[in-house]
Amino acid sequence: MGTTSRGVFLQTDSAWLVFLSWEPWRGPLTVNLDGRLEALDVRDPVLLESGEIRLGQHRILLPIREVWEPAPPPGIRSTAQERRERARALLEQVRCSGRVSALEDLLDGTAPLQAESLLGMGPGLTPSGDDLLSGALLARARRSCADAPPESLLAAARRRTTTLASNLLELAARGQADERLVNLADHVNTGIPCDHSFLDWGAHSGVDALLGMALEERLVWEGP
Repeated sequence: MGTTSRGVFLQTDSAWLVFLSWEPWRGPLTVNLDGRLEALDVRDPVLLESGEIRLGQHRILLPIREVWEPAPPPGIRSTAQERRERARALLEQVRCSGRVSALEDLLDGTAPLQAESLLGMGPGLTPSGDDLLSGALLARARRSCADAPPESLLAAARRRTTTLASNLLELAARGQADERLVNLADHVNTGIPCDHSFLDWGAHSGVDALLGMALEERLVWEGP
């Protein structure tokens, strides 16, 4: 689908994306490579075979036994107020470093926020509104007592936002995400240490996801 400074996106016939990454961070869509792939062209043919990907002149072996899964959530209970305070405190820390979400003004309100109204809000492969929702969904899913989001939200995402954002929303609803965001969600939920590596998740996506965790209790999930 395209190349970035951090890796290559491949789109499959099933509408799921695969990210070939030369960074160390693991995730449910990510295949971590030992080094950067050079001399790539978006017109290069891609072939997925048993145990390997062929991309142009490159042959990438897939070690099936090394598939990454996030660890089970810490078994620590917290209140909605505690989670909100942890997320807001972290937002204040990152604001001091110059990282601010484009949707931060939402923090000033008190009215409920309709989740579907945020789908596709903002530019990019993962618009800010979708990153916000992914953060909220992930935090909810990492608490075993939280209700699952309505299927109608995920169905609307498939129609109204980018393929990558839709993929990430669906995974977040299952409690799956890049390991940096999983650590962030577990920090907000339980207070375990957070290493701030989530700031490297996209240009602003990590901060947007944190904002979603701060606003989680105000989001309204419509549908059956």
